[in-house]
Amino acid sequence: PRLWGRMIQIGKENTFIVSEQLPQGYWLTKDEEGVRLPNRLAPDGLAVGDEVVAFVYMDSEDEPIATTETPYGKVGEFVTLSVVDETPIGAFLDWGLEKDLLLPFKEMEDRPEVDDLVVVFITIHEKTNRLVASMRLNRWFDYEIEDVNIFQPVELLVYGYNQTGTMVVVDGKYRGLLYYNEVFERLRIGQELKGWVRAKREDNRLDVTLQQMGHGGTLDAAGVIMLRLEEAGGTLMVHDKSSPEEIRRVMAMSKKRFKAACGGLYKTKKITFIEGGITKAT
Repeated sequence: PRLWGRMIQIGKENTFIVSEQLPQGYWLTKDEEGVRLPNRLAPDGLAVGDEVVAFVYMDSEDEPIATTETPYGKVGEFVTLSVVDETPIGAFLDWGLEKDLLLPFKEMEDRPEVDDLVVVFITIHEKTNRLVASMRLNRWFDYEIEDVNIFQPVELLVYGYNQTGTMVVVDGKYRGLLYYNEVFERLRIGQELKGWVRAKREDNRLDVTLQQMGHGGTLDAAGVIMLRLEEAGGTLMVHDKSSPEEIRRVMAMSKKRFKAACGGLYKTKKITFIEGGITKAT
């Protein structure tokens, strides 16, 4: 019997056996449950008895359908997608499959327009089993942060802004914040960054930073300076007498931190001062 139930996971990749070739595709089975793979979504040369990995979602008639194409995101993931259409039921997002992903009005934080980038969480609609997107990310974050360590490196995804800083998804599941007074550039929605955990807050949110932290709890400005010197070919035309604005523009840090770090690097003979700037010591 052509069944579909608990074993096949919607919104995720499943491993199937090709059990039958149909006029318009293939019938795939997994533990006695099955789903159709249309010819247009199947790889060339597929044959009965083959094992195939396919992504499963619901078609426009609320029937499960398989594809060997890979979407930009799967159920349970935060992902950046582009708005391709606005309709009376919500916006549709390009997620790499022939059928666009619905962002219902009730799952919007604001009204995105066509070509806007939005960060969404992909989930399953309770009534239809269709995959839908949600911009109401606070409902989907993991607030169990006991295993997160201070100073650990993390991957960040920018999803919004508030009065204090830039809001980010941390390691694909936690809620985090980058403070404006530590970031000297406007970060874009959907921008991906590397950062470090600075603090764990009582509301189970993480404070993060773009500059590596040491175990003394201070930002590793010296490491940033050496990295910028490497990127600039060994010399930077900024020094401890430069204006605070110039130091922020070039180094993305305060003058106080820059001066202190330069002093330490000079004492350890890693840099030398030149007229109007600093250079790596040889």
